[in-house]
Amino acid sequence: LMGYYFAPLHYTSGEIIIDGRNITGMNPDDIRKSILGTEISYIPQSAMNALNPTQKIIHFIEDVIQAHGPPYQTKKEIYELATGCCDVLGLPAEVLQKYPVELSGGMKQRTVIAVSVILFPKVLIADEPSSALDVTSQKMVIKMLKNLMEKGYIKSMIFITHELPLLYNVADDIMVMYAGQIVEKGTAKEAVFDPLHPYSKGLMGSIIVPEKGLRDVKLTAIPGVPPNLKKPPAGCQFAERCKFVWPKCKA
Repeated sequence: LMGYYFAPLHYTSGEIIIDGRNITGMNPDDIRKSILGTEISYIPQSAMNALNPTQKIIHFIEDVIQAHGPPYQTKKEIYELATGCCDVLGLPAEVLQKYPVELSGGMKQRTVIAVSVILFPKVLIADEPSSALDVTSQKMVIKMLKNLMEKGYIKSMIFITHELPLLYNVADDIMVMYAGQIVEKGTAKEAVFDPLHPYSKGLMGSIIVPEKGLRDVKLTAIPGVPPNLKKPPAGCQFAERCKFVWPKCKA
């Protein structure tokens, strides 16, 4: 969604519709000006390393608002908007005048989230926002994202992760992808507690989780290796690793 217009990604097929508006085929400059930041925003993977060490935190927020936000906002208005968002994320206002090197890893994570939601995006794409974090920090990130939704900073969210149990606490619906294919879609409860596709079952079976009903599940392994996506096989991408494979799965 964020980069299908820009190298190295290439648009091949399908449509992207946000709030009834089809943005497929729009000019890249129009995408940057009227879509990014307000319609779609993004928390990158390894968010703690996404900050330019030579800029103060307030400058990141100013850059986003000046590039994608409403025109003619004064520095005072931007500062008030920034302090309000920081307050929701549990960050003191003093953080805005600091450099990234002066912040802890958790504060950097929250700073990137603040930059991502400062313009109240309709869709927030969170790419592995809890990776490289301990369990306590993961729960804190989930709590903050849910709080931002309750406060109206985020209208909806696409949460990308390989940790299905984590999704259960934040998502309404879950889509499980394997090698670029959606292999299963269902409610969060269905996908976590009653997965149907063999890959979904293998994914859940490879994770140790404390949730009731799952803690006694025996760990399993998925045999084989992922397919070569430069030359993907026909049919289901998981067929070569699936013990339930039928001939029609490879068609």
